[in-house]
Amino acid sequence: MKRRDFLRSAGVVSAAMAFPKAGRMFVEGTAPEAWRTFDVTTSVQVLKPSGTTRIWIPAALVSPTPFQKTLANDFKAEGGTAKLIESSADSLGIIAAEFPAGVMPALTVTSRITTKNVVVDLSAPGKAPKEDPAELKHFLRATKLHAHRRHCESDGDGNHQGLEHDVEKARAIYEWIVENTSRNPKTRAAGSGYPLHA
Repeated sequence: MKRRDFLRSAGVVSAAMAFPKAGRMFVEGTAPEAWRTFDVTTSVQVLKPSGTTRIWIPAALVSPTPFQKTLANDFKAEGGTAKLIESSADSLGIIAAEFPAGVMPALTVTSRITTKNVVVDLSAPGKAPKEDPAELKHFLRATKLHAHRRHCESDGDGNHQGLEHDVEKARAIYEWIVENTSRNPKTRAAGSGYPLHA
């Protein structure tokens, strides 16, 4: 898959996760298809543990979207303890397990999800709901691992000045992101670094 195509499809998915109320917009374009159910199993085993060992595995989305609903996040950590940690504000969850010394650490997570296809016609005028400013502010905030990049925000904003329609503005911002960001594989994603640079 080409980077441009991936970013385009990922943007639609991210919008639905980031803004729960936007579900109404996606539902309008949803084809009448049946929901399909899948079991997604992830297993991690540490072969050479040293002392206390911790394992983290992402859980399926903790909040429903127009295209995916999580029915269960089951997990097994024999000889250790495990719990689901949720961030409802971000619709994310993670299974955190801890194993004492002398135990072979192995964590298995099985997420049961139901999903269906969603179609959105971007060429037709939509009825997107107005978002709560506090909801938008949450996803624009700086975090410990991601400082707010004011110059990126201002440069990106300038690319859609003079455009009338939301689709044109979104396309201009998208094109700016594709052309002006890159991933530096030498920059660690955890800690003070961040892999995207403008």
